[in-house]
Amino acid sequence: AGDHVGRLELVGHGSSIGRGERPAPGDARRFWKTRAMATTSRILHTLAEEIGVRQCGTEAAARAAAAIADAFVEVGLEPRFQEFPLLRYDAEEPELWVDGERWRAGPCMYAHSGVCEGPVEALSDGIWGVGEGRLVRSLFGRGPIPFTVRLGAAGHIATPPTAFLSRADSEQIRPGQHARLVVSGTFVEGQRDRNVIARIRGASDERVVVGAHYDAVWHGPGAIDNASGVEGLLRIAAHFAESGRA
Repeated sequence: AGDHVGRLELVGHGSSIGRGERPAPGDARRFWKTRAMATTSRILHTLAEEIGVRQCGTEAAARAAAAIADAFVEVGLEPRFQEFPLLRYDAEEPELWVDGERWRAGPCMYAHSGVCEGPVEALSDGIWGVGEGRLVRSLFGRGPIPFTVRLGAAGHIATPPTAFLSRADSEQIRPGQHARLVVSGTFVEGQRDRNVIARIRGASDERVVVGAHYDAVWHGPGAIDNASGVEGLLRIAAHFAESGRA
């Protein structure tokens, strides 16, 4: 960012807020460096260990938002909450049986519930059909990481019952095997969640938005995905808060 940037918006996606003490002008640089390091390191611990699992629309997510707002205050910014309506999805662990053997599977967020059984059919790279259901190769990691997915004939997000396979299991599954897939999840209407926003004014009307989501996947503490991203966001916030401009 340089002088051409008019406003830097720092957004934590997805408490009471007190004001931190202000340093004396001569000690400002040492103060901000010390506070920024302590604050950014603490937020990683707070989100991943103290709060842990924090899916959108839950009380844990609200606690995470409050912690991020407090961290913004600690580095000298004035955050605000931006609330929005949310259709929450509470997933249960899918059941997947292949040729009579139980396989691990991760839930697909916003997939409809259902029991699907039949021969495995290869639909495209990394996607298999089991009757009306779908199995999808995990996007990353070793296990069957829960996520959302868009399927060509699935409608909005993932209409059919869908579950994720680990990358290892996706190498083992074969067309023609007999599979049974049981997917259960509940759509919870009328929920709300919030973004946490802080702004630093610059010299023009141009805006740069730096964001990081703070929710975590199903049953995951979300250290890498994405407490570490929130920590990085706070480091950027601390850097620009120290200079007083974007």
